[in-house]
Amino acid sequence: MDWQPFGSNLFVHGEPCDVRSVRLADETGNLHRFRVSTCWNPGAAKFTKTPAYARLVKDSDGRIGAVVVGHNGGFLKIGKFPACLPYIFVPLSSICKKAQKRLLKGKNLDFFSDGNFVFAREK
Repeated sequence: MDWQPFGSNLFVHGEPCDVRSVRLADETGNLHRFRVSTCWNPGAAKFTKTPAYARLVKDSDGRIGAVVVGHNGGFLKIGKFPACLPYIFVPLSSICKKAQKRLLKGKNLDFFSDGNFVFAREK
């Protein structure tokens, strides 16, 4: 697979697919589903009808997960959190199964568990 640089120590691959929610852990480790959308103005963080999108991402340790970003260079608004983010790196188990299938179609990967989260490695 050909990986393109994305930020520091991150590499992306493949076509993006729409994501409307992600499962994230809270302070106690319980998973909760949060709505995500593209936010155009980081000063006034409000949800829009434009969904965020996810792509496969590999970190410096070789773990493959998903990076969730806003459309067309927009910011990412996550659930009840007041701030907007440029992107978030999440495990594959945090996005919906439909998005997982789109991202992983035709890829030859080994899956492994790290606590409650599922990541992948290249074979």
